[in-house]
Amino acid sequence: KYLKSPNDVYAESSEKFWVSNDASSRKSNLELLLKIKGGNIVHYNGNSFIKSIPRLAYPNGVIRSGNQLIVSTTRQNKIFSYTLDNWGKAIPGTQKTIAMAKGWDNFSRVNDSLLLCTAHIQPIKFLKHYRKSNQLSPIAVFVINLYKKNAEILFYTDGSIISAGSTALFYGGSLYVCQVFDPYIAKISLAK
Repeated sequence: KYLKSPNDVYAESSEKFWVSNDASSRKSNLELLLKIKGGNIVHYNGNSFIKSIPRLAYPNGVIRSGNQLIVSTTRQNKIFSYTLDNWGKAIPGTQKTIAMAKGWDNFSRVNDSLLLCTAHIQPIKFLKHYRKSNQLSPIAVFVINLYKKNAEILFYTDGSIISAGSTALFYGGSLYVCQVFDPYIAKISLAK
């Protein structure tokens, strides 16, 4: 009953994990379209599930940093941080906005203070790409600074390099970006 429409998972350990449910059910396209807050974040603590954060509009990426849980929302267009209690539940009133952009997707960790997060910055073009793969869907990869609570664009493409990018990570000095619909990953060399 806790995994209604799972989107992303963050493993805290071999027995504990976090899951974003992007909507109240797998077939809830109306929530996506109307930005209805039917999604949530759940935590499995090794014994049972708890609903950690309720009422989000299409939550996507989820990752923990210390006693903070960081959540990206595709339809609220924000990345939030929450302070957690000892049981993994967000403490009421601790929600803070870290960054704003359209169409946030998944996280990857650079180090203790930096995350990468992709964004589908033109949602209509994202939907057009979903219907026809030759329609380009622009993406941006942001560096999120957890200490400064800000975000800066690291990489942008109009969709000609890769469309509908969902996750980005650094490896071996290059940026790798994967995508939602097409069967390839882009390797991008960044200028130093």
